[in-house]
Amino acid sequence: ADERVSARFNGQPSLTIGVTKQSTANPLDLSSEVRKEVELINENLPAGMQLQVAYDSSVFIQRSIDSVYVTVIEAIILVVLVIFFFLRSVRASLIPIVTIPVSLIGAFGLMYLFGFSINTLTLLAMVLAIGLVVDDAIVVLENVYRHMEEGKSRLEAALIGSKEIAFAVVAMTLTLVTVYAPLAFATGRTGRLFIEFALALAGAVLVSGFVALTLTPMMCSVLLKPQHNHGRMYAFIENLLVGLTRHYRSALGVALRHRFIVVVLGLAVAAGSGVLFTVVKSELAPIEDRGVVFGVVTAPEGSTLHATQRSLLQIEALYEDISERSGVQSVIGFPTVTDGFAILRLKPWEERERSQQEIAQELQPKFSAVPGVRAFPSNPPSFGQRATSKPINFVVMSQATYPEMSAMVDTLLDRLADYPGLQNLDTDLRLNTPELKVKVNRDKLADVGVDVGDVGRTLETMLGGRNVTRFRDSGEQYDVIVQVKRQDRSTPSDIQDIYVRARDGSMVQLANFVEIEESVAPQSLNHFNRLRAVKIEAAIAPGYAMGEVLEHMNEVARELLPPTVQTDL
Repeated sequence: ADERVSARFNGQPSLTIGVTKQSTANPLDLSSEVRKEVELINENLPAGMQLQVAYDSSVFIQRSIDSVYVTVIEAIILVVLVIFFFLRSVRASLIPIVTIPVSLIGAFGLMYLFGFSINTLTLLAMVLAIGLVVDDAIVVLENVYRHMEEGKSRLEAALIGSKEIAFAVVAMTLTLVTVYAPLAFATGRTGRLFIEFALALAGAVLVSGFVALTLTPMMCSVLLKPQHNHGRMYAFIENLLVGLTRHYRSALGVALRHRFIVVVLGLAVAAGSGVLFTVVKSELAPIEDRGVVFGVVTAPEGSTLHATQRSLLQIEALYEDISERSGVQSVIGFPTVTDGFAILRLKPWEERERSQQEIAQELQPKFSAVPGVRAFPSNPPSFGQRATSKPINFVVMSQATYPEMSAMVDTLLDRLADYPGLQNLDTDLRLNTPELKVKVNRDKLADVGVDVGDVGRTLETMLGGRNVTRFRDSGEQYDVIVQVKRQDRSTPSDIQDIYVRARDGSMVQLANFVEIEESVAPQSLNHFNRLRAVKIEAAIAPGYAMGEVLEHMNEVARELLPPTVQTDL
């Protein structure tokens, strides 16, 4: 049988095995188990054969989580330093600092209760929570310390101080919770994305409020004590704070004396915020450096596997000039023989100076120069979509015929190609797939006693191949496939040279009964919302955001397409 798929790894022929996780599986656990199995399999492989992990998307996930762990530690250190700078006492600083681990432990408990996982978003919530959870404790601490300075005992100051501001602490806590919790009720992709982030952060803040009204007063009654003699560092920081307070009082006095001007400035800032909101670029998520670039190649319809492979070899040659290259894997024939992709795996982030996006931008004009195919480098999307997918999917819908829609879409593509914010424009409507129509003269077949079904099965067997049996040899099993040699089925006229058996047992040539017509046909015909649909795909050029690109595409579509044509995303 003909080869329909071919794979290469680092310039050598290979066999590619893909492992896809189930929807509820953890990619990090899956990656770890696969690597263990790879080691076990390699122990039993024959000499000269080795199984390697060519591409692992969980590497970026693990490195992202490790980076957030470092950020958590840095945030804790900075918060501790800021607290100590303003409180200037180890005993006093220890009280709000204890709130951080207690609140985070409580938040992790709530995450376990809800079935959440530790991922980049929940860890980001912990980073933000580190700066929020100490607020309530500091407020309680300051009020208790004020009562101690007035001469009350530590226990009495803790009771009175916490009681005085209990309502304020509850109000502060619930205010923060009501800010973040509604994100969990968002619908669609946004809701699925931020539910864990919102509830983890809200849970940490909620626990911190409880800690501020329970653990913090208790620790104040045990650890806190007023100080009357202070060192030079305390005096230096105190002078800075006194100076800051003095200047703030002066500025506040000026503001109160010119209230109208302050109100006008406030309204101007609010209006400016609204203007900036409409001007600033918008997108769902920025492209991240995942350490890999996908080179996508699409050959003309009707191309053979070897023709596509020749083009993909040129892509591999372009990768050889990339000094940040760590490995190259290519697959030809997926999903069809006209499609292929070459994965450029980059060195670890700390071993290279250029980002993945910069490398892809350098490769863009080189890919466009590959003759005879559509080729472009692709940055993997941020939210787990198919690595070769493009961020822009613009759907054109109409009741017009597909040839009419093809003409409209071609006009739209010509205009969009002039826009610098779009790259690698393509459409899924292709009316140029080569097709052979075999017309059978049924009367002539009947004269010689040949059934039409026999003609069809003969063509299927001789051209496409048929598995007729299997045989064993030395413990190995082999398929027996009946098919005409490649050189005898390379042109349409070869179909007429095939023979079928007549009623009298003689062999008759198909040239006597069939006519061959070469034509083209659609590769696929798609529908969307019960209308004929054409999908336009595109990548976003560096320096442009998805919001402005989609706005331009909608403007061009309204200008060029008839009113009866609809668009969607």
